[in-house]
Amino acid sequence: MYRIKQSWIFALFLILQVHNLLGLSNQEEIKQKIAAILTKDLYPEAGEKLTILNIEFIGKKRPPIVSVSWIAHLVDDGQHYKPLFHPPSTLDTEEVYGFGQFQIKENRSIDLNSPLSKQSLERWRSKLITIRDLMRQVVILRCMYFCRHNYGKNSEWDLNHALEQLHFLSNKEKPKLP
Repeated sequence: MYRIKQSWIFALFLILQVHNLLGLSNQEEIKQKIAAILTKDLYPEAGEKLTILNIEFIGKKRPPIVSVSWIAHLVDDGQHYKPLFHPPSTLDTEEVYGFGQFQIKENRSIDLNSPLSKQSLERWRSKLITIRDLMRQVVILRCMYFCRHNYGKNSEWDLNHALEQLHFLSNKEKPKLP
């Protein structure tokens, strides 16, 4: 009887060790899946990319939850406004901070239908839309201001105000950096 208990404990110990090793190897796989989900909203052909992606597994909850923070490099090159003349100085780049929590399914895929994951992605996408709109506004204002296309509506104050709004929104939700 004692040997049976001892062998069960030993077997359980081995299983837990293997499970932990698999958990460590799966963390990179989960990180890649989350990065793929987040980069779907970026334009890599314009130079947009994730520069930092941090993942923390939250406790031993069922289903598992990961807390994710990231920094995305956004680019607006002025190509959206072809009728206007855009010198190279109208290029606008921003480092945008993001944060979210995602549920992980038993097969180690991301549960995009869970309320937690949906809320995180909706918040990120709405932030991207707002920031891109502001970036485009800044590009147009720079073009009008610096190219002497100022039609009397836009001034240096408008440009500076748009830049302040853009930087404030971009710096919201700063992630924990390693």
